[in-house]
Amino acid sequence: MDAKLARLRQAIEQLSPISDEAWQEMAGLFSPLSLNAEQYFVRAGQQASSIAFLISGAMREYFITLEGKEYNKAFIFNGDATGSLFDLLSQQPSIASIQATTQTELLVADYQAFSQLYDRFPCCQRLGRLHAQHMFMLKARREYEFLTLDALARYQSLLSRHPDIEQYVPQYHIASYLGITPVALSRIKKQHTLNATNFPPI
Repeated sequence: MDAKLARLRQAIEQLSPISDEAWQEMAGLFSPLSLNAEQYFVRAGQQASSIAFLISGAMREYFITLEGKEYNKAFIFNGDATGSLFDLLSQQPSIASIQATTQTELLVADYQAFSQLYDRFPCCQRLGRLHAQHMFMLKARREYEFLTLDALARYQSLLSRHPDIEQYVPQYHIASYLGITPVALSRIKKQHTLNATNFPPI
């Protein structure tokens, strides 16, 4: 547990410094949780109440349409946080599902207890603000890519951020994230490989 908490603090400190006093309060809120592949952290329709930090593994956040079709909105990897902030803030039944795509180790805390630290410690308030800004940037980038880039460029952008994604996420989930079919993704992967092979040396 100590090693897991050390990784959590390291990730937090990369975003914003935190005092020892605040850290002691924060660390006491987290407990370990293990999920097998395809197990859920939260399902759509359930009440979202917790945030999680990934120690190892990978997860996906996704929506389900009225027709039952799934759309992946984000992938979560080592060192990332998850919890569907919209659902936590709305305090309504969750509109998103969060599912492990591999064996996953998490540290989990109650969101309401965690958010109370914002009022007690200025460093925690700053951490919350910077995390919200980070989430906004991720959302804005995803919107930009869908509105301006073709499927190949979206795939290349995803690989640039997560070059080993296919070790953790099945191809059909990647295709859903890119807004294309698995067959179209196979064609794009071949095109990407061909472009890389024919790229002139520097």
